[in-house]
Amino acid sequence: VTGANGCKAYDQVSINVNVPPTAVIGDMVVSIPREEPIELNAGLSSDPDGSLASFRWTLAAKDGLVDQLGSAWIANADSMVATLRDPEIGQYRVLLTVTDSD
Repeated sequence: VTGANGCKAYDQVSINVNVPPTAVIGDMVVSIPREEPIELNAGLSSDPDGSLASFRWTLAAKDGLVDQLGSAWIANADSMVATLRDPEIGQYRVLLTVTDSD
């Protein structure tokens, strides 16, 4: 901004361009005995420009994401390593959401 007498004023803003994190689910067991717990591991997930702030494991149901599906539920659902507990016979879609610190 230039005033009437030629004085100038400046301002600045910092813009942080963030690269999104990558969610990676580790090796998954294809077939297990009924009701055996399954370890879910997000240890290969990363954030190229910072660190990961949070993890969230959920089960996918026909009507959205849920914490429990039938008798199956996820222990430590907000941790890098979680466990699918009490799965019945069937297939399960497990979703991992990671949030970066930026």
